[in-house]
Amino acid sequence: MIPKKLCWLKNIAIMDLSKNHFSGTIPRCFHNISFGKRDSFHGLLDLHYGDIGFELITVPYQSLLNRDFEIYEEERNLAAEIGIEFVMKYRSDSYKVGVLDITYGLDFSFNKLTGGIPSELGQLSPIIALNLSHNQLTGSIPKTFSNLTQLESLDISHNNLTGEIPSTLIDLHFLEVFNVAYNNLSGKVPDMKAQFGTFEKSSYEGNPFLCGPPLEKSCTRVDNESPPSPIKSSIASDEKCLYSLH
Repeated sequence: MIPKKLCWLKNIAIMDLSKNHFSGTIPRCFHNISFGKRDSFHGLLDLHYGDIGFELITVPYQSLLNRDFEIYEEERNLAAEIGIEFVMKYRSDSYKVGVLDITYGLDFSFNKLTGGIPSELGQLSPIIALNLSHNQLTGSIPKTFSNLTQLESLDISHNNLTGEIPSTLIDLHFLEVFNVAYNNLSGKVPDMKAQFGTFEKSSYEGNPFLCGPPLEKSCTRVDNESPPSPIKSSIASDEKCLYSLH
């Protein structure tokens, strides 16, 4: 499970918990995480790829500025820059420490998380990237996501989400990547206005009950057949016929 102690981290820039074996629900207290400018560097929490057992280390932030160095994982012989390699907008970007002043993101992808998406995540207004894809999340897409006004990338694909896509998401004016593919969503997709006018049908594929542009399935039901007569009327008609025979 994701440790609830992470909820109380301060001055975080990027939190990457992707590609692990986390199960259970996303802690509702995650909205307490402070994303923002740092005086001391707590700002990079990169725990992707592996079974997690860790301690958090605080390093004076100023001592990291303008330096390139690497963290090595002995067993896997992997190296990661302390600018983190973070997947955002369908690409893997490597950020150095100075850039992390303006880059905030949260990545829980490729785990085994279950339950609903906490509506409290909509309070993380500074983040520009949120990736919850490739889990087993259920329930609906929180309407509070429309409060993430700085968001540029939202990926909640490959889950078991249901319900409609909140129409208020069209208020996310900086959104460049939107992916809800391969869920169980239904209803009309948001109007092709503002940023949503740029998203192709691949953003919605794998949801057979979604309709409306850019999807080929229309939301207007065309039915040329006459509606069936009510059962009650049919019974009444039969009774009249019986009386006429007497």
